[in-house]
Amino acid sequence: MRWSKAFSKTGLLALMLAVVGSGIFFYERQYCGAEQPARYEPQQLRQVITADSKTSRTIMWQTQAPESDAWVEYKLQGENELHRVWAQGKEFATDSGTVYQQSVTLTALEPGTVYEYRAGGGKEFSAWQTLKTDTGGAFTALIFGDSQSLDYNVWRKTAAYAYSHDPEAAFFINMGDLVDNGEQYSQWRSWFRGVSGLLPQIPVAPISGNHENYSLQWKPYRGDLYLNLFDLPLNGPEGLQKQAYSYDYGDVHFSVIDTQQEELNEWQPELIASQVSWLERDLAASDNKWKIVLVHRNLFRYQDGRPNELGSALLPVIDRGNVDVVFFCS
Repeated sequence: MRWSKAFSKTGLLALMLAVVGSGIFFYERQYCGAEQPARYEPQQLRQVITADSKTSRTIMWQTQAPESDAWVEYKLQGENELHRVWAQGKEFATDSGTVYQQSVTLTALEPGTVYEYRAGGGKEFSAWQTLKTDTGGAFTALIFGDSQSLDYNVWRKTAAYAYSHDPEAAFFINMGDLVDNGEQYSQWRSWFRGVSGLLPQIPVAPISGNHENYSLQWKPYRGDLYLNLFDLPLNGPEGLQKQAYSYDYGDVHFSVIDTQQEELNEWQPELIASQVSWLERDLAASDNKWKIVLVHRNLFRYQDGRPNELGSALLPVIDRGNVDVVFFCS
C-alpha cells in the first residue's frame, strides 16, 4: 500500500491517516423524559456523507422485514423539540437473501451544531445517537486503506484503535476494497460490524475499489451491493452517480473518482473519459481553499517514463484544477 500526500498551503486542514425523497414529512412535538426505553433495533445503523455536511446528513439502516412506517427523529442536543422524517424503504436481493433497507436524508440542519437522532418504526424507537454538523472550520478525518479481509476482526481492531486516538474525527474515508468480494453479503455484514462503534456517530465517505466489482464467481461485475448500501451524493457524472461524487467539509473540496476501468469495461466503457470531463467541471466550480482527489488505484505508476493510462487521463486535469492532495491506495 502506498500513500501520496502533498500540502502546499497552510490552513485549516488536519488529516489523521490510519494505515492499516419523496414522501418526506416534518412534524414537531415535545419530548417526554418518561418515554419507554428504546426497543427498536436498527441493523447496521450508519451515517453517510452528503455533499454539504454543514446542513445535511444521510442516515441508513437495515430491518428484518419490510417497513412502511420507518422514520428518523432528531433534536438539538439537550433540547426537547423533535422533528420526524419518514424513511424511504428499499429492498434488494443478495446471496444471503433479501435485504430490507431504510434511508433518510436530513436537510436544513444548522452548521456547527450537535444533534441527537434515533431511528424508529411505528411506535418503537432506538437509542439516541449523536450527529455533529460541519462547523466550516478545522477538522480531522480518518482515512483507511483496504479493509478487505478473511478475518474482519483485524478491521474492527484497526478502526477502533484509530477512532479511540482521534475521538473528535468528523468522518472517515475508506479508500476502496472495503470487502474482499463485493457481492458476498456476509462480508458486508462483517465490514459493518467492524465499524459499529463509528458509523452511528460519524459519517462514512467510501470509495469503490476493484474488489467491490467482483461477482461471487470472481468475475468482473457492476458492484451492485456497494451502490445499494451507500446512498452517496448524486452529483457525479451522468450514469455514474454514487460511483463518482464530490463533497465539502470545512474548507476542503473532496472529489471521488472510480478507477475500476478493467472491471467495469463491459458495462461502462467510457468510465474514465466521462469522469475526466466531470472532474474538470467539479474542480472549477469549487472555490474552497483546499482540493483533494480520492482514487483507489495508483495514478503515479510510471512505465517507460510515462504515467499509466489512468494517470495520463486524470493527472492533467488534477494539475489544471490546482489539486493540493491526491490519495490513492494501490
